[in-house]
Amino acid sequence: MNKKVINVSRAILSLIIIIDIILISLTLIFDVPNDIYQKIILFDIVTCILLLFDFFMGMFKSDDRKQ
Repeated sequence: MNKKVINVSRAILSLIIIIDIILISLTLIFDVPNDIYQKIILFDIVTCILLLFDFFMGMFKSDDRKQ
C-alpha cells in the first residue's frame, strides 16, 4: 500500500480511539441514558475490532513476527 494511504488510515484510527476514550470517560463522569450508553458500548466494541484487525494485519505484513 501507498505510504500516504497508510498514514491517513493511521490518523483516522487514532481519531476513532480518541473519540472512544472521550465517550467512555463521559459515561463514567455523567449519568447517560441507557440507549446512548448501549450505542457508546457498541462503538467501543467496533473500535476494539478495528484495533485487533490492525494488529493482525501489521503482524501478518511484518518480516520478524517475534519482534
